[in-house]
Amino acid sequence: MDKINITNEIINGFTNRLSHEEALSLAVQRIMDVVKGNSCAIITVDKKGCPTIKTARGLSNDYIKSFYAGCGKEIVNDIVKTGKGVLITKKHPMFNKEGYRFENDYKALFAVPLSIHSKTIGIMYADSSDAKVFSSKNQKIFTDISNLCSIIIDHEENASGLQEAFRLDSMTGLYSHRYFHEELHREIKRAAKTKHPVAILIASIGHINEYNSIYGHIAGDEAIKAIAEMLKENIRDIDLATRYGNRFAVIFPETDSNTARKIAESICGKLSSSSISKEKKPVLTLRIGIASFPKDVDNETDLINLAEKNVFESKRKGGNSITVS
Repeated sequence: MDKINITNEIINGFTNRLSHEEALSLAVQRIMDVVKGNSCAIITVDKKGCPTIKTARGLSNDYIKSFYAGCGKEIVNDIVKTGKGVLITKKHPMFNKEGYRFENDYKALFAVPLSIHSKTIGIMYADSSDAKVFSSKNQKIFTDISNLCSIIIDHEENASGLQEAFRLDSMTGLYSHRYFHEELHREIKRAAKTKHPVAILIASIGHINEYNSIYGHIAGDEAIKAIAEMLKENIRDIDLATRYGNRFAVIFPETDSNTARKIAESICGKLSSSSISKEKKPVLTLRIGIASFPKDVDNETDLINLAEKNVFESKRKGGNSITVS
């Protein structure tokens, strides 16, 4: 199979039916076919220099675990640093040396940088038991396919960034209400399997309409953003906070209602001591309802309804109030 056929197959597959992951996997498989490789992989490196094997052939699960435990290979770091590829055969000083080999001994190893917008973001490599397999022609095929893989990775990152943007509330930076429902559905399914609890918090902002009438909607928006920041600062990394209108909703994975209540109390405390509450009237408050699965209810819809019911009970109490089932 020549270069044109391989690249056309990858491009046509990607544009018509294949996901990013499937297209990269196909590229690696075709490289293996060309060089009769022992192994081949696409490895990306994040901003901290930590590698990720995006797709591979010929590497065992045990090796991949050891690869991460050792935080990558010298060959990955060197190619990312220099932006230059390398062909290693018997005469090369690093031939089959620990930092310049992967799982298998080889007679030839070829690795090239993966670059996006002049920035090296990883490598693509293949090793083979055939010392002469990486001819000038095969090196060209390999390099062209690696460039195509770089484009696919760039497209994947752009698509991921766009998807993330749609998930976020533009004003507060919290996730959208739609994403709340998507994640809650996943967390409920996971909790049912693991037998761990999941709690949710729903909070409405008390007196926000009066606040808007007195100070204007711009000031009201600033107050909502300030409360959103308090929310983000007081929940944990595993929790997910969302916003819709004058309400917030938080998912607490693997958490019972008592733990969720403690977090809610911390948020209310921050609001009570903030300039929003101390310097302007009416005083903005949070009316919070908390419920948990499976202790309180056995399904997603009832969980939300129960938390909403508790919000109304908190509203009846007045002030910063928290109602837990």
